[in-house]
Amino acid sequence: INDSSIINKLEMLNCRYVIVSHNNSRDAAGNRNILKKRILNTNKSFINIHKGIVPSFRGSSATLWTMLINKKLYGATVHFMNERIDAGPIIRKETFTPPFVNSALQIGLYEAHMASKVFTRVVVDLHTKKELNAVAQDMGTGTTYFRMHQILNELSQSKQLRNPNIDKNE
Repeated sequence: INDSSIINKLEMLNCRYVIVSHNNSRDAAGNRNILKKRILNTNKSFINIHKGIVPSFRGSSATLWTMLINKKLYGATVHFMNERIDAGPIIRKETFTPPFVNSALQIGLYEAHMASKVFTRVVVDLHTKKELNAVAQDMGTGTTYFRMHQILNELSQSKQLRNPNIDKNE
């Protein structure tokens, strides 16, 4: 993804923004395809759709970490990308009522639903205002989380099922 041929093609595109909605892919050697400085310094602004609230929950598996820690801070964030993980200026973020879930599939569907709602509002704003405004994150707050181990994943889901504060009708 950080290959010179990709960078050359990106620079030739007639667009200001490039959307990155999921960047957990890996190259042939098994390395994560994280956008590097070379690609971020092209003539494009890269926008990430993060399935979690930043700066509180940067990184991977934000919804699962939220469930495990029981912060009740579920949501999605759209932000400009920089060299740090989920640390770019925030374009828009919204919180949602915690989901009642009983499987990883339901969590994935919920995350996609949250992210699509927030991103749709960003697109409407861009269409209306012709510009995206963003606010820098407070880098002194929040945590960057990494891929959750399967045992913690199961624990976070069972904890969610026992949470009496969730409206099961939503």
